[in-house]
Amino acid sequence: MQIVEEVAEGAIRTKLRTILGSFLFQGDDVFKKVSVLSGGEKSRLALAKMLLQPANFLIMDEPTNHLDMRSKKVLQEALLAYEGTYIIVSHDRAFLDPIVNKVVEFSVSGVRTYLGNVSEYLERKKVEKESASGRMSEAAILSKGARVQGGEGENKIINTHISNPSPAKGGQVSHITEKERKRLEAEARQELHKKTKPFKEKLEKVEKEIEKMEERKIEIEMLMADPEFYKNGEEAKKIAHEYGEVKMTLQERYSAWAEVTDKIEKVKNSIT
Repeated sequence: MQIVEEVAEGAIRTKLRTILGSFLFQGDDVFKKVSVLSGGEKSRLALAKMLLQPANFLIMDEPTNHLDMRSKKVLQEALLAYEGTYIIVSHDRAFLDPIVNKVVEFSVSGVRTYLGNVSEYLERKKVEKESASGRMSEAAILSKGARVQGGEGENKIINTHISNPSPAKGGQVSHITEKERKRLEAEARQELHKKTKPFKEKLEKVEKEIEKMEERKIEIEMLMADPEFYKNGEEAKKIAHEYGEVKMTLQERYSAWAEVTDKIEKVKNSIT
């Protein structure tokens, strides 16, 4: 209670018990010393304190660390009611989807902003990849052929790899056949598959490792959110150490995922 009183201003000071209650500090819990709080409780208190400060812009880095499902819901509701702007760095899509309306993507190509939540961003990326795949097929045909000016002024595509082609009368060259076009597209797909296969296999392995580590991270956070967890000092210390290792490993796996993804994109770009 004293911690939030130090930052609260104006009429909001009369509602501090209610606010602490919304962050799951109920009854006499509001008079606990901060030193006896669990990791999850300290995180909730820090968030309550932050949201009480008169700021119109918040920056949060992985705010759901140490939070259980109930605490995440409380934070979501608080952010939905918040009238300012916030930037959140997080891998928790379920937490982000209901509360964000823009996604900023940082990559080797630069920075791009997508309107909508994370699920909508991923759907846009999927559409972009499908569109890029279509352009790749067209580019594969062009890379094996040449453009010539037709009689009607349109661009026509001819294949330059047919052995000793016989020119048509008047020196005009005919279109490639549908069969030839499909063959060239198939060759481009096979080349892309061959070159990206080892990277995709590695990506799948990394994604499985990330999924496993994220599940363990959530399990530990739920344990740490329970005050009973800290009664066994040795066990708590052991699990806290494991939690640190899990977080470190996750960051390494995230970096590996980004690296492999970039390599796949570079292969695609080299072929197109």
